[in-house]
Amino acid sequence: MLRSAHIFCTVDQVESEIQAAFEFLDAVYKPFGFNYKVGLSTRNPNKWMGDLKVWDKAEASLRAVLEKRMPGQWKENPEDAAFYGPKVSFPPSSPE
Repeated sequence: MLRSAHIFCTVDQVESEIQAAFEFLDAVYKPFGFNYKVGLSTRNPNKWMGDLKVWDKAEASLRAVLEKRMPGQWKENPEDAAFYGPKVSFPPSSPE
């Protein structure tokens, strides 16, 4: 079972990279009947580095992709991002 992956990309690549992650997960999980939940971990104001404008754009891009792909079916995890960028998690759920 895929447990984690890191995607380091430019802000302009966020949408295409997260779309590719969805396609990969669907190709790997769906044949075996697995589903997944989706969570977006956002910046902790006390534990981050970098450019705030880049963080804001990355988080906004991720929210837009998640809402487009799974409207109302994803959860935001406030202040749970890594210090270097927002995280999207796809915890699997067992087949029904």
